[in-house]
Amino acid sequence: MNGLLYASAGGHTVYALNANTGTLIWSAPISSLHSDEFSSPAVAGGMVYAGSPDANLYALDAATGAVVWKYHTGSEIYSSSPLVANGVVYVGSDDDNLYALNAKAGVLLWSYTTGNYVRSSASVARGVVYFSSGDGNLYALNGSTGGLIWKAAIGGSESSPAVANGVVYATGNANNSDNIYALDSASGAVLWSSTVSDFASSLAVANGVVYVDDYNTLTAFHLPAQ
Repeated sequence: MNGLLYASAGGHTVYALNANTGTLIWSAPISSLHSDEFSSPAVAGGMVYAGSPDANLYALDAATGAVVWKYHTGSEIYSSSPLVANGVVYVGSDDDNLYALNAKAGVLLWSYTTGNYVRSSASVARGVVYFSSGDGNLYALNGSTGGLIWKAAIGGSESSPAVANGVVYATGNANNSDNIYALDSASGAVLWSSTVSDFASSLAVANGVVYVDDYNTLTAFHLPAQ
């Protein structure tokens, strides 16, 4: 963003680098705890949002690295990367909750409790928030209120869903099989599924193709015609 590259190391330090040269612009130690967490920072509105193993979501000034605010969840933020949409930052925590916070002030707007950790990052489309939980469900919530629209029992996953053209693509391990699922974004009905060897990444969708890391192999699936 604006010629800078932002990265988080183990959840304890956020770095800003010159994107062309790699020169360090600033570093911000946000926690004394070190972790193997996989949460990545998000940048929006002049702020950098980063999760931490100390259970806090931090908002930093993108130009200086100064902490603007922090919000404490009930457990570490492990692999759920913050997502900013329409002035709201969404992030999952190992306390089984997805949180929605005012992106500017860090004030809690709502939280939704699932049956297990939320390590998936959220995706937002047309005011609906989609995310996976370790309880085996893919959730669709009203982005403004946190109200449940639907949930689909496709199996637990830490990877993040992708939304395109009215379809949600997600991974799950229902029936002891690792699968990619395509679900109707409005109802949660499963449109199709495809078995993979394993899934080690979140999904990406572009130009009629869905991409996933399938057991250390990048696999691309052509999508059915709409």
